[in-house]
Amino acid sequence: MSKRKSFHNQKQSIFRLFSACEKVAGLALLVAAAAVLSGSDKSTEGYTDWESLWNERVAALESVLGPHKDVYPATLPLYLGGTSDIVSFPEHRGGIAYATGSLTGSGDQIQNRMGEYELVVCIKESAAWAPKLLSNLSKYTLKAAIEPGAIMDVRKSMPQPGTITSFLFIPYARFELQGKQCGLLLCLGITDAELQYLKNGKVSDLVKKLKEKGIYPFTDTGRGPVVE
Repeated sequence: MSKRKSFHNQKQSIFRLFSACEKVAGLALLVAAAAVLSGSDKSTEGYTDWESLWNERVAALESVLGPHKDVYPATLPLYLGGTSDIVSFPEHRGGIAYATGSLTGSGDQIQNRMGEYELVVCIKESAAWAPKLLSNLSKYTLKAAIEPGAIMDVRKSMPQPGTITSFLFIPYARFELQGKQCGLLLCLGITDAELQYLKNGKVSDLVKKLKEKGIYPFTDTGRGPVVE
């Protein structure tokens, strides 16, 4: 057999191999799509159940945060290793609240002492950092519980220049979902000075000071500290 003919046969074999791979990949995508649409997500038993759970969850959040407006869908859903959808509530206490909308009712979350919970951050005006940071935090709650009173360094995720360096997690509200009590955990931005204060002071005392200054429950990325 000539070298040219041998080379031609090799190309044909490679072409057939790639064609077969494309068919398998296409079939895999179709199967994955069918699984999602048919509700193979272990937290639901079909699209109708998923939609019903979503609507009930949003209604429960609205009972606390007011009417919702926008939904920021996750690029990849939680049950596929992605993050939570984020929902905005633009009429909450004169500002806007952003809350996770996929954590409760799924059975995937590591519960804290509130049980299953959603995360919320309140700001005075809409800002892109808030839903983005909440979305990233949502995935963390599947690996570890965020307990009330916990503190997390978030300075790298905050707009700069700014004064907020940490989130202090505060129990904010309770709501009922599928007959079970769930929690809403507030992500409250605090400054370095306030973080130092908490090494010896009480969370309740700091929250009281923030309320007295009209700051709580909002995260103001440019504010000064309420303690010395």
